[in-house]
Amino acid sequence: MQPDATLGAPYMFKRGYAFGNWSKFVRPGFQRLDASDNPNNGVYTEAYRDSTHLAIIAINSTASTVNQKFMISGNTIDTLTPWVTSPDPNDNLVAKGAVSLTSGEFTYALPAQSVVTFVNWDATTETPGLTTGPGTDGGVDLPKIATCELDCSAAVVPGNVSSGGVTDFSDWNNTTGKWGSTQGLYGAIYGYAGPSGNASTMSGSVDATNKVLQAVGSVASNGYGGVGLSYCACSTVASFSQVQFTVSGSWPGCDLQMQIKTFDQTPTGQSPMGGCDASSCYNYPVVLQVAAPSSTPMTITTPLSSFSNWTPATAAEVVGLQWQWTYSGTDIADSGVDFSAGCPINASITDIKFLP
Repeated sequence: MQPDATLGAPYMFKRGYAFGNWSKFVRPGFQRLDASDNPNNGVYTEAYRDSTHLAIIAINSTASTVNQKFMISGNTIDTLTPWVTSPDPNDNLVAKGAVSLTSGEFTYALPAQSVVTFVNWDATTETPGLTTGPGTDGGVDLPKIATCELDCSAAVVPGNVSSGGVTDFSDWNNTTGKWGSTQGLYGAIYGYAGPSGNASTMSGSVDATNKVLQAVGSVASNGYGGVGLSYCACSTVASFSQVQFTVSGSWPGCDLQMQIKTFDQTPTGQSPMGGCDASSCYNYPVVLQVAAPSSTPMTITTPLSSFSNWTPATAAEVVGLQWQWTYSGTDIADSGVDFSAGCPINASITDIKFLP
């Protein structure tokens, strides 16, 4: 920035806006993805994401416009918004018209000597990760999660689609990467694998056509992996006695368990922030071996009382649901297939609700 009033009105240098092509969109918690570093002469690309947000950054260092083709693997995104910084006086980190994707592909004319960031969310109103509010001293207070505040003193009752409903993914929004309604219960999806250093992998995505949460990965020997729903609001299920979901797929060599995420066992360092600051968190209520593999969708109904550590207190602070596959190797002898290196996971989950 040039803030010296004796040199004229303060202004931002172009390189300041160019920095913004990273800092505004590549947020805390994002991970860098594999991308073609130099797909065209003078063009350089990077890509970053968290569980719901994707940012693709393209630099055109040449003196001419370049029509660059992009292909996104495993894509469930319909549109991306380009934010442009270029020598044009009007292109100071400015949002352009959304571009549509066809089978995960799109082509964009990158202006000469420009930086363009493509994002799948409305960056005019949302900044992923942490935002800050004004402090009493003119500075900033402690970080606060934008739109996702787990206030269990004002817990909402699940009621999407019908009473007790969480989501059947008919309410999935590809642009925001959220399910549900901001007027009640809503949130994101995620995949996870562990423990640290283990070779397990897992990704979670929403198939908007078939309206399912898709889990794809591999659980290594003695490992685990799963997918889940992260709530943007604390919920209470005290008026319900069962949880139900529909599942299909294969996970030979693994057991499937269901966990109910509670505020008191969600770490304070997680986004959105939970209430557990102990050395050991994540002790969620769980039901082991909740469902067996099946190519035909099965509706699973489980009493809440069958979850470990289930109490009226936990019923009043539900902040998410997750399904976890743990390595067992029990199918090895029966199938004739050696799963000693791990078990492959390919499963679909939908129609998630609580019942009286």
